[in-house]
Amino acid sequence: MNKKSICLGIILTILSIGTVLSHGLSMTTASVSLRQKNHISIRIQTSLPDLASRMNWPGKPKSLMHLSSADEKQMVLFRQALVKLFTKGMPITIGNKPMQSQMARPPTVKRLRKMLQSIVAEQIMKAKQPVNPGHGPHERADYIEIFVDGFVAKNVDGRDLYIPFPTELGPITVSYSKPQMQTLSAGEKATGYRQVLD
Repeated sequence: MNKKSICLGIILTILSIGTVLSHGLSMTTASVSLRQKNHISIRIQTSLPDLASRMNWPGKPKSLMHLSSADEKQMVLFRQALVKLFTKGMPITIGNKPMQSQMARPPTVKRLRKMLQSIVAEQIMKAKQPVNPGHGPHERADYIEIFVDGFVAKNVDGRDLYIPFPTELGPITVSYSKPQMQTLSAGEKATGYRQVLD
């Protein structure tokens, strides 16, 4: 293999890694955790402008700018639509039974308004003064976090978890973890924690 082939191979590898990383940064992510054998917790991070544009709800304003300046009633309707999307629009099952006590917790109305106003202000600034690639705000600055949780029903047939993520989220990367939790007593000099890494 000659030097040109090696250099070309290295350049293509670097470019493909950059592509993968950039897609990962701009994609919806969901972290699924099983705690204490029966509590399921899902943390969803997605672009608020993209999600709002894909959603439909009664009284939806015609643009993100209009939504950011909407009155209290319209903002409450938007938040209710988010709750509905991540409960009725995402019926989670474990085995042969629905997840028990499924709840969705999007940001408060006040926090949603603040986020929307910040996103719109950033869009206006970008339009007036384009940012050099790689020197702008973090890609996830306009991301919203929604927490969904509930419990595994008693006497389920099997332990298969099924989450029908709404299409409004677009492409999604999902991770699963089963944290091992301990309560540590305070020591005199330090509170020691030891864990074997797999």
